[in-house]
Amino acid sequence: MVAVVGGLAFPGGLNAFLSVVLVVLGVVVALLNIQLKEINSFLMVVTALVVMTALGGAVLSHVPVFGAYFKGVMDSILTFIVSAGIVGAFKSIYVLARD
Repeated sequence: MVAVVGGLAFPGGLNAFLSVVLVVLGVVVALLNIQLKEINSFLMVVTALVVMTALGGAVLSHVPVFGAYFKGVMDSILTFIVSAGIVGAFKSIYVLARD
């Protein structure tokens, strides 16, 4: 929700404060909510979301009038998802190294 509101508030790109907030929230969500048994599924979903938001932002940015807002929302979601995905990847590496 923060990513969508932030993307609408800053159309066409992210500002520094919003980026920091989204990265911190992504890390916190990944640390607190992703269980070890869910890591593989989580990383698969993150991969799909990264591709879809990156390409979706590029394509939707060309929509007249609303394109900048679409791009802002997609960039915000991408920032949140990538930070959560990095933490999930590190958790996966930890599980593999532990076994």
